[in-house]
Amino acid sequence: MAAACNDPEPVPVFFDLNYQVGCLRDSAFPELGCSGIHAPERIVRAVDGEDGYVNSCSARGVAGASGVTVVNLSSRNGTQQTFSISGAQIGVVDDVGPTCRVRIVEGNNTYEGACSTSAPSRNTPCQLTDFGINSMGLLHGNLYCDNIAVPSSPGITRDIAKAGTHGTLPVQPAVFFVDPCTGL
Repeated sequence: MAAACNDPEPVPVFFDLNYQVGCLRDSAFPELGCSGIHAPERIVRAVDGEDGYVNSCSARGVAGASGVTVVNLSSRNGTQQTFSISGAQIGVVDDVGPTCRVRIVEGNNTYEGACSTSAPSRNTPCQLTDFGINSMGLLHGNLYCDNIAVPSSPGITRDIAKAGTHGTLPVQPAVFFVDPCTGL
């Protein structure tokens, strides 16, 4: 169906991301053998359709769960860089729901794992905190992953944190803001 002349153009999705894939343990725990492995710092401020970025964000209510919304968001630049969170819920007290998943593509590796608001664990390597709509109406969150794996090669794991903080303690989570998110 064609848009009418007075219909506004859809607003492209904007992402503000600050993250890096690497080994947080490299200076604190060199015996783990992950020293010096870091992907480039990803400090991204990108609008969908510009500079090769494909950004999306959508939300939908959960049937039978009043006030609960499931969010899927993604920012991709070519085939070598993707930041994606799917199935994360807003409106659940102290949790992001059982379907929350993180997927990060960095170069030839795709890291995937479950997420919750709890500290990272073997089965749920990613912690998603402060996830919701801020006072400016932006979707935001903090993400920290500890030993998120490449499913095709489970021995390959990395951490995801704020750019430039690998090898430092305390760990600072990656930060993201998204606007707009269809359905919110």
